[in-house]
Amino acid sequence: MDFGAIISNSIKYPFKDLKNLGFVCLLYVLLLILPAGIFIFKNSITVIFGALCLVIFILILPGYKILVMKSGIDQSENIPSIKVKKSIINTLKLLVLRICYIAIPTIIAIILTLFATGFANYPINIANSVFGLNFAFAFDLISGFLNAIWIIIIVTSIVRFVFSLISYIAKARLANSNSLVEALKIHRVIMDIKQIGFLKFIGWYVVMGIILMIVSMIAGALLLVPYIGFIIYLCIVMPVICLIYNYSLGLLYSDFSDGENDDLDKFEKELQYLKYGLLR
Repeated sequence: MDFGAIISNSIKYPFKDLKNLGFVCLLYVLLLILPAGIFIFKNSITVIFGALCLVIFILILPGYKILVMKSGIDQSENIPSIKVKKSIINTLKLLVLRICYIAIPTIIAIILTLFATGFANYPINIANSVFGLNFAFAFDLISGFLNAIWIIIIVTSIVRFVFSLISYIAKARLANSNSLVEALKIHRVIMDIKQIGFLKFIGWYVVMGIILMIVSMIAGALLLVPYIGFIIYLCIVMPVICLIYNYSLGLLYSDFSDGENDDLDKFEKELQYLKYGLLR
């Protein structure tokens, strides 16, 4: 699917299935119960119920986004129904995926930077210099210490950004294969990006970001209307943005996934031919 079709189809997507769009909007209503209990009803039972609803929302929404991506990969115009069990399982998979693609590379980058810059030895050297009354040398060490901090910040920021980009396709791979193991194969994810096209992927990332930012800014005018504006923004605008973004990612991955599935089918047919052909 060409780039323009991905954008236009994604923008139209939430409004082609108003029934299920309504259910998604109701999911966001769960976010209103806790603040209502705190500021309006001021009732401990309502607050506890609202906190429970918040936990339910947190468990369901991330996993539901995977179902929306799958809808885009299949190029279906229907918004998927909210499947609680499936969504919660997907959310747990996404949690593991996020830890692996963000936390672990960041930790590795920090450790490598510590030893590459000699950062790990700075506190000991500074202490020795201060207590040894060599303040000039201590000043130099402190300057190096601060420079090392900046290097760590820059390196870890770059690593986090790169892996956050890769994680988008990893999530699409998870949606397509329904396998956390497949999504964690970083080398396969990078191959997927190459197949999609790096420029096409970056173009999608930038253009969708700009479009959704503009939509958010325009819809942000609703927040000027007390109470009602906030409710409309949270329960209608936010679900629409969620559907557009995740569906577009599915569409971006759809052409590649079709080719990948065709290759798998061809491979299975070749295996069957070898198996039964040799038996004859």
